[in-house]
Amino acid sequence: MKYCEIEPTDISHAWSALESKSFDRLQELVVAVALHEADSSHAVSLLIEAARASHTVTRGNAILGFGHLARRFGALDRSAVEHIVAAGLFDEEAYVRGQAYSAADDLDHFLGWQILARTGA
Repeated sequence: MKYCEIEPTDISHAWSALESKSFDRLQELVVAVALHEADSSHAVSLLIEAARASHTVTRGNAILGFGHLARRFGALDRSAVEHIVAAGLFDEEAYVRGQAYSAADDLDHFLGWQILARTGA
């Protein structure tokens, strides 16, 4: 993998990619939404849906996005997000587990959720 600048995107582009299952585009768009979307509730809604994707990188990046939102906004709807990140820690794909671990660490650091301690992951 190579680092590249993630440019802001209109969230409607991400929703369109999700609806059309354009996962090659969506895997970066979910990160762009997490890093740049001004409305946290819109970003959370998209990430929740993308975290259900069959595409490994999209699913992992969507889960990672919750950590970015925690850092940016300092608050998230715990009942909507925590179980997704916790489930990601036990995903069959190592990439998703790694992204979920990073997100859980951010949620602990920025929101005090302690997902890792409760799941034993």
